Amino acid sequence: MINCGNIVDAVQAGGPGTTAIVGTDYSGRTASHIVVMTNEGGNVAIVEGQDWGAGNSREVIGSSERANERYNSDAGSDIGYGIVPGMGGGGH
Repeated sequence: MINCGNIVDAVQAGGPGTTAIVGTDYSGRTASHIVVMTNEGGNVAIVEGQDWGAGNSREVIGSSERANERYNSDAGSDIGYGIVPGMGGGGH
């Protein structure tokens, strides 16, 4: 099963500029969400622009632990992703 840690590892391994388009279908199929995870100079992060209330405001998510907490807290979400290879310098 894919979790956010697998995706962080893939984006990190891809090097600067590597980006993943991540889709989450939440447990119970109650909702879905798309985010972009990117490697900017070796730092992998998600910029989350949606405010879901207490504990889940707009934020920059910089760890797989926090990403799993927000997007897959019960480990039952169906997560998929596609990698867009980096161009070597980041910021492309």
